[in-house]
Amino acid sequence: MEIRRICTIAEKEFSENIRGRRFLLVLALFLIIAAIGAWQGIQDYTDALDRYMQTLQVTGIGVVSSLAHVRPSILDVFMRMGETMSILGAVLGIAVGFDLISGEKEDHSLKMLLSHPVYRDEVITGKALGGIVTVAFAMAVALGIALALLLISGHVPSSDESGFILIFGLVSFLYLTCGYAIALAMSVVADRSGKALLYALVVFFFLSSVVPAA
Repeated sequence: MEIRRICTIAEKEFSENIRGRRFLLVLALFLIIAAIGAWQGIQDYTDALDRYMQTLQVTGIGVVSSLAHVRPSILDVFMRMGETMSILGAVLGIAVGFDLISGEKEDHSLKMLLSHPVYRDEVITGKALGGIVTVAFAMAVALGIALALLLISGHVPSSDESGFILIFGLVSFLYLTCGYAIALAMSVVADRSGKALLYALVVFFFLSSVVPAA
């Protein structure tokens, strides 16, 4: 397996993804939902922080230590953001991956690609890597928007909170990648993009509804 060829395919896939109208549309919706969730979380955090400070003023500084554990956390902003973007985030991952291979089969470009000195596993690996980078890009932009809104509102995360925010971003990225991985697997199995999309949605909703209930 040639790393250089894989990187070339991944770069091409990423470039095509970020210029595709379908991806840009889903990305725009994803970012809007993420921004709305972050802003709602900021409003809730600000209100909770105001109530906390008022409580300190009423009860006195002597009980600060006993009340410290109930101080609102900036992390609540990102938890609210995660709640609002969870479904659309998975849809974004599926939108990136459902036609990676099946789409190539439909327009017969896969045979043309494989006629060059490149192996099938290199094609799949390169496309998968390009899709993962695309998902990471989308999550990074969403996280950047949330942080920008947070700073604009006058809230600066502490060093500990910054670490947890990075963990939140990583977990969210892995969640989006799960949706992408499901779509990619269905794209390899299905001979049509429509079937791959349908299979991916069925598998995702099954895993997100039936498995947690079990």
